Amino acid sequence: MRSGSSKVPSQTNTSLTGPGCDDGSNPCQIKESKMRSFGNTLATAAAGLLMMSSVASATGESVEVFSTSGCGCCIGWIKHMEGAGFEVTNDNLAMADLYARKMKAGLKQDQTSCHTGFVEGYVIEGHVPAASVARLLKERPDAIGLAVPGMPVGSPGMGESGEPYDVLLVQTDGSATVYDTYPQSKDVPVQ
Repeated sequence: MRSGSSKVPSQTNTSLTGPGCDDGSNPCQIKESKMRSFGNTLATAAAGLLMMSSVASATGESVEVFSTSGCGCCIGWIKHMEGAGFEVTNDNLAMADLYARKMKAGLKQDQTSCHTGFVEGYVIEGHVPAASVARLLKERPDAIGLAVPGMPVGSPGMGESGEPYDVLLVQTDGSATVYDTYPQSKDVPVQ
């Protein structure tokens, strides 16, 4: 190839010539346009699913939350639940009383977090996303409830980005299985 004899078209050049380009169209740009359109459609569908998830949980179920006073991440989780349509009340307890309530509900120590909620007979322990609570209320498994042990960064009330975490389904015998996994987003579980 001689230097200067070939010309590389710029991204804005729409008059390429060659096989399949006799009409002056740029198949690369057409493909890019179709991909952009597909991406927009995919993004719209994802947003719709998120909205449906919120609508599914926005039926006004009441969640009674117990926490210690001054817990900022508990307040963040409560706001997340209210934003999804749940009606939330919060009672502040001394740490010993809160722990006793968790144990009485059937949780094991390694399943606990900083706050405990109750909705329609289920225990919601820790920073469980509203989408998982909505799924629980829809499926109604024979279980104690859901738990996100500890305080994973990125879970509702614990900041925007963080680490992957699991939501556990706590069985009536106290054992737990993974119910939902949240790899990067607190709102969209991997099923």
